[in-house]
Amino acid sequence: MSEQINMSSLASTMLQVVLPALIGLAGVVIGGTLQQRAQTRAARAADLAVHQQAVRDTVVRLAYALSVHRGHLYDRWDFAHNVTATQAETAQARRTSKASRSEVTRALYQLRTLTQNPDLLAAADTAVTATYTVKAKGENLAAVTQQDLAERHRRATTADHALLAACTQHLTR
Repeated sequence: MSEQINMSSLASTMLQVVLPALIGLAGVVIGGTLQQRAQTRAARAADLAVHQQAVRDTVVRLAYALSVHRGHLYDRWDFAHNVTATQAETAQARRTSKASRSEVTRALYQLRTLTQNPDLLAAADTAVTATYTVKAKGENLAAVTQQDLAERHRRATTADHALLAACTQHLTR
């Protein structure tokens, strides 16, 4: 009987020592797991913030490139309506507008690599198309009236504003 009491006492003592140790060990494991998950979530949130900033910067760069390109197209229109403009000035304006069109294309392609959001990409395509129609390919700018040019410009800037709004909506969802 005394052996049973000693065994019972030994088991009780072991239980009193082992149980808190097991609980402590479980707490350390669970705490480590929760900390790792929190760090993973924080890293994902940081990555998302960096990506969103890249999208935002690219949309701003695209809108700016569109504005610059429209300015160059207006310069070409101005030279087409200026009887004192030289061929060299006209040729330089053409080269400048082609270079600014390349910047538009670059920003658009960069945006397409950063997002697959259909609303944002549709707004970008609409803004680009609206700017490109300020002067249609092969169009004689001397035949375009100032009123026509102003209307084309208005449509293009409206499309720019829609692009920026789509970006804001996409990034604040």
